[in-house]
Amino acid sequence: MHLEKRGNGVVHRLRTVQFWALVVGILFACAVFEREFRTALAAIATDGHLLVSDSARIGIGGRGSGTGGGRTSLKIPDGFEFTPSLSERAPTRNLVVTMCVGPPLESVTPEDEYHVDDDLCLPALLQTHIFLHRLYTRLSRDRDEAEFAVLATSDTPIACRNALVDLGARVIVVPAIVGNSTKPGYERTYTKLQLWALESVYRRVLYLDADLFYFKRTPKNLFHLLDETNVPIVFPTGEGQVGKPEMVAVTGHKAGFNAGLMIFDPSDDAYFKLLEMMPQYGGNGDQPILNAYYNNTWTHLSNKWNLMNLHRQPSKIADVFEAFCGFHRKFWKDPLDTPEGRILFHHFAFLALELRNLQLQRYHEAAAAAISLTHFKTKSLIPTFAEHRVPALVPIVPSDFIQWQHMRTAKTKHARIALLPATAAAHAAWQPVTEHYAQMTLLPSPTPGSVASLTRTLAHLVPALRAHDWVWVVLEGARPVRPVREPVQLALDRWTREGTRLVSLRDCDEDATGGLLVHRDLLDFLAELVEALEVDEIERRVLSDQTVHRRLMKLVEGKSHELVKVDVHDLYTIPDHECHLALQV
Repeated sequence: MHLEKRGNGVVHRLRTVQFWALVVGILFACAVFEREFRTALAAIATDGHLLVSDSARIGIGGRGSGTGGGRTSLKIPDGFEFTPSLSERAPTRNLVVTMCVGPPLESVTPEDEYHVDDDLCLPALLQTHIFLHRLYTRLSRDRDEAEFAVLATSDTPIACRNALVDLGARVIVVPAIVGNSTKPGYERTYTKLQLWALESVYRRVLYLDADLFYFKRTPKNLFHLLDETNVPIVFPTGEGQVGKPEMVAVTGHKAGFNAGLMIFDPSDDAYFKLLEMMPQYGGNGDQPILNAYYNNTWTHLSNKWNLMNLHRQPSKIADVFEAFCGFHRKFWKDPLDTPEGRILFHHFAFLALELRNLQLQRYHEAAAAAISLTHFKTKSLIPTFAEHRVPALVPIVPSDFIQWQHMRTAKTKHARIALLPATAAAHAAWQPVTEHYAQMTLLPSPTPGSVASLTRTLAHLVPALRAHDWVWVVLEGARPVRPVREPVQLALDRWTREGTRLVSLRDCDEDATGGLLVHRDLLDFLAELVEALEVDEIERRVLSDQTVHRRLMKLVEGKSHELVKVDVHDLYTIPDHECHLALQV
């Protein structure tokens, strides 16, 4: 009986062990199944081109992944960086991409980092707006299976890269490829070849130069052309045959295609081959290398997608817009002085205005959110400059390209506001912080001494207004707020929309002012006033600053009361013990 009980106990324990072994086995099988199921879902969601993340090694499937489409492991080239990362935002099957590559920062002034450079950042920002925000041209990740990205290098100003990311673009920072070029400025176009190293991330790429603008319709629906199997293949000899192309592009000025618009499948093999061909075919940018590589495997795309000779097209702009979609021209640098060119520049200026308004809207929304957060934490209603990032704003582009050319010649396309300190002491106080005000130039004070009359200051204001949209006169006693709470351009935008052209800022219980802001529209009135004041000085009628201020206000109000605004602000401060230095009004 005792042995029987012991035997029963052993059997019971064995069954218990078997039971738990079975449970563990089931759980392990479930875990394996779940892992494989998630992997399969990821492969389906990304067409097998990205399964994990943008770490050093990525599991991929599909084209280039081996026999039978099985997974293998490819390494993204060293130095490639994606923002947002590929794990934060999965890539789409197709990519629309432009390039924002320029000289290193050491070759430009430090202030340029805060500006939207014409030849570098401005066109990249405009392309981002076209493909991500404009109603009729923006991409749809779901419908088009494509996303928009900008190829950049570490030399691309960080403010520009931040502005691109803020607008929704993916910024792909790659090592710069610099080569020889007979054309100035083409030394870094070889960096474009880095796109062929993206085989493990994107199935297909549509590249366009940043100066190729689509105002009404984009080539986002042309990815399928590489899948056609019965299209004419271009041969250098002029002989033709039909087949499946490896490159789709528009015929250039000479034999071959223009590399300003291309549709191709990235390939590691092609990438390394293109790099090998640089010594032989380099010297004039990337285009000769690409033409040599695809010399008998590309097909012609209609030049309506990449119009390079606008001056040779029909004289009626309606015909131009009817026949063409893509206009390849540096409108900000070389506008065409024809009826067609002026209208196209108007479209370019309107595009820039749309983007600027969008940037300002997003900035204000971020500032409002920062105000709420700051108020929640500290009960303060004013966010500081450091609490939310100020975007790299595109400059205001006038619709008249003659005015824009004047601004370019005067080098005021970015520095549209000048700060004019009335005294040397004010100049010294404001010099360290002007870098925080994008598009602002610090002018020398009217006198090296400690005192400058308002008459003398206004006399210096006249030539300053000829070169700037606004001039901010900082009078004695005014000190900059640190940290800067709000870029003055945002206040200027608000005042400009309201029709204000002269702003007198009140301080010290609103009985004094430490600053005046004058718009260039008042140039004629101001010149008239300065001429009258100079007559008074010749006749030894010395006028007080208060009298000069009243005459200025009265002169402008005589034109229209709406031109003048008396406002309180937070652009600067005047210590209580220095209120006597401010202009008593």
